Amino acid sequence: MYLIWRLLSWPIRFVGRNARALFAALLGYGIIGAAGAGALAASVNVAGGEWLLEPNSWEVSGGWIITTMAAAAAGALVGGLVCHKIDRSGTGTRFLLAFLVLVGLATILVEGGGAAEVPREGIPDMAGMRSGAVEPAWAAGAKSVLAVVCVFVGAKWAGRHEEMPPAQEDMDTEP
Repeated sequence: MYLIWRLLSWPIRFVGRNARALFAALLGYGIIGAAGAGALAASVNVAGGEWLLEPNSWEVSGGWIITTMAAAAAGALVGGLVCHKIDRSGTGTRFLLAFLVLVGLATILVEGGGAAEVPREGIPDMAGMRSGAVEPAWAAGAKSVLAVVCVFVGAKWAGRHEEMPPAQEDMDTEP
């Protein structure tokens, strides 16, 4: 009975030991997602949605790719920084990086490069663009790699600023 309990209770022990790191990783991923959705919503509301998709097609344009790349980079920098500030041990950042790699691989393998079956009519709203737009596999892969690199840079940047020694106030003293 003890062996069964040990085998079945490991997720509870894992979460208990790593609760702060898991929370930091989830919050970092939420920041990345919010940045992506916010950037697309802002670009649709400010410039209109017609420039994000190719004419009469669900294929994304260069504007979509640039917007999502910039949003992924900015969101991942902030997400990595916040993740490291919450969990200074680095475990949360490792969880976030592992999760981004897994989600990136799944996105490339499942969604990347498929052609839309229904032709687009008119200018779709934001929900229509998120569900119907077809992004090339290379763009999804590049966005995933960019997000991983930017999370790493954001976490390192946050770690660098907390390890700085205090400033010396007596710089004019002679030996």
